[in-house]
Amino acid sequence: MKESLRIMVVDDEVGIRKLVSLILEDYQVETFGTVDEALTRLQKKGASQFDVIITDMKMPGKDELDLVHEAEAHQPPIPVVLMTGHADQDSGLNLVVKKSLTLLVKPFEDEELLEAISNVTCVQS
Repeated sequence: MKESLRIMVVDDEVGIRKLVSLILEDYQVETFGTVDEALTRLQKKGASQFDVIITDMKMPGKDELDLVHEAEAHQPPIPVVLMTGHADQDSGLNLVVKKSLTLLVKPFEDEELLEAISNVTCVQS
């Protein structure tokens, strides 16, 4: 069933996108370098194309809030995992608490990412 899980990864760092794709090689992963690219994809093909969104908290241009709001606009809502390299400084942490989102602090271990995916997909089921 892993193969059927569709995951959107949004991060402005190419290395992070490649790393996450490698860790999640058993899943269907699509990566995007900006929130604008991800939003265009969601609006074009529909959010139902994805089961999970993994996004960085701090990127140039539109931010994770825009992506989270777009994901929430769909029924059922898409689980979101937020990644950050600055958990002690991110104002986006309020979003994590307010929305009960999953947070991964970079650098994270492979197992932490896999556990986050498992946790949010169990909640979704």
